Amino acid sequence: MGTRVQACLLAARHGADALLAGHRAVRPVAEPTELWTRLAAELPSFAEWASYFAVLEGRHRLSDRQADDLLRDLGVFLDLVDQQLSRRSLVGHG
Repeated sequence: MGTRVQACLLAARHGADALLAGHRAVRPVAEPTELWTRLAAELPSFAEWASYFAVLEGRHRLSDRQADDLLRDLGVFLDLVDQQLSRRSLVGHG
């Protein structure tokens, strides 16, 4: 898998980890498959994203167009992560 795709998937995993940080027990999520399963279970509003990234984790190759789509979609996902974390922060301090 290309380094651009790997970097996108790693960034998506970091975003999912940040979302789950306030929801999970002390044990960190080691495997991407488990991460996406837990994200869907614990934050149903992100279930479609979890499914999308889980499918991409299993792919060995993406076309240039698919990689471009992934990069665009990653931006949308991370914006949603940021919004969710900002709401959580406001609720925690309000």
